[in-house]
Amino acid sequence: MKPIILPDKTIKNVVVLDFDHADENDALCRYLDKNDIKDIGEMFDADTCKIKIRDDDYLFIKIEDDNDIFIVYWDAEYNIERKELETILFLFFSDGFEEHFTKKHSGWSDYTQGCIAFKEWGQSTFAIWQYIGELPNFK
Repeated sequence: MKPIILPDKTIKNVVVLDFDHADENDALCRYLDKNDIKDIGEMFDADTCKIKIRDDDYLFIKIEDDNDIFIVYWDAEYNIERKELETILFLFFSDGFEEHFTKKHSGWSDYTQGCIAFKEWGQSTFAIWQYIGELPNFK
């Protein structure tokens, strides 16, 4: 499976990968080697960012280097069309994401359908972002 790479509107390339194919991306592998990260799975923990689509949560991590932003997501049960999930994650990490998302309160009661719970590395609380508009359905 080829990752979504759409650099046209972004300062950095945004590369969205599923966990099972992340090791096929040469730039990500170079980053992991350079930072002595042996297993990308170790970066997923109980406090990982997530997105809710169709009542299911999908975990993801953001890895950023000088040229790229890598978003690696975990869909262990493959119960969603990948393009749907990848498109929403791509939009969230692209320049101008405010056109597609609105910030909600940071309470977990605000984490509903089409929301992303995201926190930057080192932050202690999540920000809840709501996807604006219809959720894409590529099925």
